[in-house]
Amino acid sequence: MTGTGQDLIRLSLAAAQTQATCLDAQDLAWMSCLVQMNRLEQLSPEQRGQSLCRALMAPYPRGFFEALRACGGLKRLLPELDLLFSQALPESGTATAAPNAGEVQLRVLGKLAASGAPLEQRLAGLLHRIGWAQTEGGQWGYRRLLARPGEVAQAALAALCERMDLPQAQLQLCRQLMQHRDPLLHLADGEPEAVLQLLQALGLPQHAHPPGQPRKPAPLTTLLHLCQLEHEAATGRASASFVQARWWQRMQAAVAAVPAPAAQPGERPNALSGAGSGARPDPAWHPAWHQAQLACLRQLLLHELPAQAQHPPPRPPRR
Repeated sequence: MTGTGQDLIRLSLAAAQTQATCLDAQDLAWMSCLVQMNRLEQLSPEQRGQSLCRALMAPYPRGFFEALRACGGLKRLLPELDLLFSQALPESGTATAAPNAGEVQLRVLGKLAASGAPLEQRLAGLLHRIGWAQTEGGQWGYRRLLARPGEVAQAALAALCERMDLPQAQLQLCRQLMQHRDPLLHLADGEPEAVLQLLQALGLPQHAHPPGQPRKPAPLTTLLHLCQLEHEAATGRASASFVQARWWQRMQAAVAAVPAPAAQPGERPNALSGAGSGARPDPAWHPAWHQAQLACLRQLLLHELPAQAQHPPPRPPRR
């Protein structure tokens, strides 16, 4: 019996073209043999990366990963994702809730594919939780301060990139989601300074952008959208309420409404707000403005944030 890793990838990609495509028993048996012959390990890093990107941009990407998992190839090509299928989720009380973290990632990927999302969003939606199944604290934020899920996930992504050549520019959003997902879900623990730092890094709207180009949304908007999709996928409810998104939008608007002092000649603008005319000055160079922003957030967090918006400790995962 002959065949290459590319043949195995080709059949898996065929399953990603439409939801109606179903590989027969003969195809799966041949694919299993190729897996046992270590054909996937013979692919170059460039071939592995190209295969993953083609699968992510396919009309029905779930089919690619299900086909590989059925023949035992997923644990060879992408073991970080395969491990997530063994990570149980806390009980949610809904019949359509996802049974494990791997299923959540495939549901998120399916929603992104249906909306025609770009590659960077699909990479982030699929990969941002890799590495969690290897940690004691990886159960949906359980013991999150001890587990440091962002560091764990980024270490797993670095190891993946050693085996697989992925476009680094398209991985930036994935790294941002790995780093900031936990504080986004927990509203930065209600600490005004932490909230302001996150907004300055991700959320302040651009007051200047290249002429002739559409205004690009702040990274915070995209990250909250991905968190919303994950929430819907985990609960099994479309358009499930995601209160954190509303609160981040309120805090973003409150900070943006604080009047900015006029930038002095030669003063450094905030690089995240865009250079040139109309850019907001760097708050670090204006202590009074920085304190005004903190006071605004403190008022919002202490007097208007309901206790229900903070995440309670999740129940232990079901066995």
